[in-house]
Amino acid sequence: MDEKNIIIKKWLENLCKKKYWSDYLAEYGYYNIAIYGAGDIGRCLEWELKDTKINVVFFIDKKAEFMREIDHVPVILMDELPLKQDLVDAIVVTIPYLDKKILTDVLCINSDLPVMSLRDMVFEL
Repeated sequence: MDEKNIIIKKWLENLCKKKYWSDYLAEYGYYNIAIYGAGDIGRCLEWELKDTKINVVFFIDKKAEFMREIDHVPVILMDELPLKQDLVDAIVVTIPYLDKKILTDVLCINSDLPVMSLRDMVFEL
């Protein structure tokens, strides 16, 4: 089973146990987040957070030039993060194979902004 399917399977198990992302993020005080990755997993995370106390402020995606908005949520390029980083409490990375590289990239921009891997979070939930 590939990593994406492992994440989705564990996510569904968590939902069945009534463990929700909104509770997890609120526990850490992350009420305004950015989601890195506007693919399937990133969009599912945004859908689950709709109508909760957690606000998805924007997505970050390398294809932002082609999709500037998803469900009324802006999509930005990583280059735009320095202008918008003060709007979020944390970034959730939803691309499992890139999470370490993205962490390094964000730390180069702002070492104070928490970057969380959904891959790790799904097992902590």
